[in-house]
Amino acid sequence: MDNSCGKVFSILTQYNKRKDLILYGIPFKQNENTYDVVLELAASVELQLNKNDFYAIHRLPLSKRGKDKSRQAIIISFLRFTGRNNFYDARKKLRQIERYKDVFINGHLTPLNNHIFQYAKQNLNKQQVFTRNVCTWYGPFVDPKIADILPSSSVFLHEFKVELPDVEKLLR
Repeated sequence: MDNSCGKVFSILTQYNKRKDLILYGIPFKQNENTYDVVLELAASVELQLNKNDFYAIHRLPLSKRGKDKSRQAIIISFLRFTGRNNFYDARKKLRQIERYKDVFINGHLTPLNNHIFQYAKQNLNKQQVFTRNVCTWYGPFVDPKIADILPSSSVFLHEFKVELPDVEKLLR
């Protein structure tokens, strides 16, 4: 498969994940209802959500390197992008709540986009690296209202050599 096909695959895959968030740091409890876990967290940051706002919520399997089953991530798939954004924007309030101070909410990135993001965090000032609408950004905070209209040259990807994953291997 050529590079252009791999890029298109990555873009389409990321587009399918645009309404998803990954929740890290919520301890696993036997017989838990992940909908209730997420709704309780949402209520604690003053978001009014109900089960009809979600497509699906469930625990993700442990990663190959993960050993602590008590900290499996939760994936939240929203029905509407606005609900996802409201939940994501409310994540800053979690630091003020003792129970949720170790909880992190991230966008659901493809392996390629996650690789770029992790590479940037390791090699740049990690406090200035962030993702917005799938792109990894580096620099002072960009107002989210204008992040969408900035030219793609503002994205720092051009500064790094990025190897695309073996797409055929991913599809197996």
